[in-house]
Amino acid sequence: MVKYVLHYFKGQVRGESIRLAFKLAEVDFEEKNFDFSEWPTFKPNYPTQQVPVLEVDGKMIGQSKAILRWPKNSITITDLFFFTAVDFVDVMSRGANSLEKFPKLGALKSRIAANPKIAAWLAVRPPDAGF
Repeated sequence: MVKYVLHYFKGQVRGESIRLAFKLAEVDFEEKNFDFSEWPTFKPNYPTQQVPVLEVDGKMIGQSKAILRWPKNSITITDLFFFTAVDFVDVMSRGANSLEKFPKLGALKSRIAANPKIAAWLAVRPPDAGF
């Protein structure tokens, strides 16, 4: 069985769309998370010295878009990127109803968040690290 390990900071941002894609595809994966202050220690271990990185049976694959091609989903990569961006804006605005003037983005976020697999992840995901 293939072993997937997502390497990323403690927090959401770029790693979140990857997590959502794997949850949607029902692909089991582990996470190796680290604090931003630890980054200088981990950085030399990655092929492009960037994260997120997906480790597939020991092989490191970089770049978010390349990683998002692994799981197959009914929700598109574009949907996940928009959801992640809109969700991040909501987190950073601390509930200030940032989507009030953008009802279509709000509807997109609601549609994706209503997916049972996404909703299950959102209910248990760790709080954002506050980037």
